[in-house]
This record gives sequence, C-alpha cells and structure tokens, in this order.
Amino acid sequence: MRLAAKPPQVIPKGLLSEAALAWVITSRYLASLPLYRQAALLGRFGGTDVSRNTLAASVVKVGQAVQPVINLMRDQLLDSPLVFGDETEVQVLKEPGRKAQVKSYMWVQMSEASGIEGTGPPIRMFAYSPSRSTQTARQLYAGLRKAGVLMTGGYEPYEAIAREHDLMHLGCWAHCRRAVRERRPAGAAQGQARP
Repeated sequence: MRLAAKPPQVIPKGLLSEAALAWVITSRYLASLPLYRQAALLGRFGGTDVSRNTLAASVVKVGQAVQPVINLMRDQLLDSPLVFGDETEVQVLKEPGRKAQVKSYMWVQMSEASGIEGTGPPIRMFAYSPSRSTQTARQLYAGLRKAGVLMTGGYEPYEAIAREHDLMHLGCWAHCRRAVRERRPAGAAQGQARP
C-alpha cells in the first residue's frame, strides 16, 4: 500500500492545520482573544498542550507566508481612484527599547473599490509604526496613484502626500463635526444657532 503525498502546508511540518491557523489568527485579531487563552482552549478541547510561544511563532510564519498577497493588495489599494487614510494611537506594552507609556501608531489605509478602474473589492490595510512622522506617511503612501483622491483627517503629513502625488485632498466629515462641536458654547443645544 502506498500513501499519497501530504499536501503542501503554509508552515511546512507545522503542528497546526491551515484551518487551525485561521482560527488562531481570527481569534487573536478579530475577537481579541490572547494567545495564552487560546493555548488553554486548545489544550482543553484538543487534549494536547500547545504553548503560547508555538502559537506566536505560527502567527509570525503565516504573516511571512502571506506577505506576497499583502504586497499585491497594497498595490491595488494604492492604484485606487479614492484612498482613505487615518492613524490612531496604540499602546505597545513590550517593545524593545521603548517604554509602555510611549505613544505608537496604527496607520489605516482603505479603499471602497480597488484597482485602477475602482471596480475591485474594498481593501483595508493596517500598518504599525512607532512614529507619526511625515517620513512614515511617505513610506506608507509610496506608489500612490497620481491625480487620485486622498481623504484623511487634518494631520499635516497627509497634505504633503497629496502635494507630492498631485492628489485632490479631501477632509474627513467626522473631524469637521468634532471641530464644530468643540467650538459650540457650553450648554448650547445641538442645532441651536449662536447669538
């Protein structure tokens, strides 16, 4: 009797199947379930001990394996006629050489429809950076389609990106509403005209 060859795996000779890896990554990043709790669940339900370190190493290896797909998605996003961008503070507890109290940033780029014609699927990209600098923005938006549209908040590096790529720069309504609300006199009802 001959056995069929094992199908290729995302992680060659890996402990977890692709389905299990998808569950681990989805649980971690979509459901915010920490890896140590996932390891405990897998041990309870699967009858085997899987360490948090094994799960973490598997997540990193999957990320490396799908990097070519991420690069293609980024190319499609940057070719889109309309790109949205924003950045927000995140706290990183254990980053080498940085205190937990230091601000770090998650940069978000998205399109409603991707590709040159704007007919492809929507794309959402997230990039971590310890900095909110113009240089970081330039790296993230390198290769952006010329003469397209960039919609962002009022942070100054976006204006530089728009100028460099000959883009129409649109402001964000949420930021506009917030500015109006902050300028409203204390105690004034919403919709009430100022004297």
